[in-house]
Amino acid sequence: MMLKKILLPLWLLSCVSLGQAQDTASSYYKNYFGFSGSRVSGVGLTFAMEPEKKITIQITGGIFRTSSNSSSSFGMELQYNLLNENYYRIFIGPAVGTFSSVDNAGTNHEESNSESVFGFAMGGAAPLSGIFDNRLRFSVTLYYPAFYKDNSITVGLGGTLHFLF
Repeated sequence: MMLKKILLPLWLLSCVSLGQAQDTASSYYKNYFGFSGSRVSGVGLTFAMEPEKKITIQITGGIFRTSSNSSSSFGMELQYNLLNENYYRIFIGPAVGTFSSVDNAGTNHEESNSESVFGFAMGGAAPLSGIFDNRLRFSVTLYYPAFYKDNSITVGLGGTLHFLF
């Protein structure tokens, strides 16, 4: 419940900021869409935007299903850009995520697991040189510490492939 109280205002802030993010005098792209994979801030499709050059908000979500398992994830990062020049970024900031899975293997037996995660992200992004006029960017993120619901503290790693627009 507390995670919803944190994620909902951040999501609303990101939607409001989207309309303000369009600055025609700027030479960099402020919106990104792609795929992200992380055990802290989610696995699936991702959308990120920069309401201003120093701040990036990234939202990730996905639903996956096989014949015996269904899983979903949703997460968000608020990134403070230490460097944001010429398609390159270095960033830090908090990340939150929630993961759930349901085991559908038995006919009348379903097991459900859910997990909430909070972590501190440190990462960098660089363009895949020359592809789509440098509008395709890959980022790597290290999450330390990453606090899980079962009180374990670990190091997390994530990767993102974004198309800038």
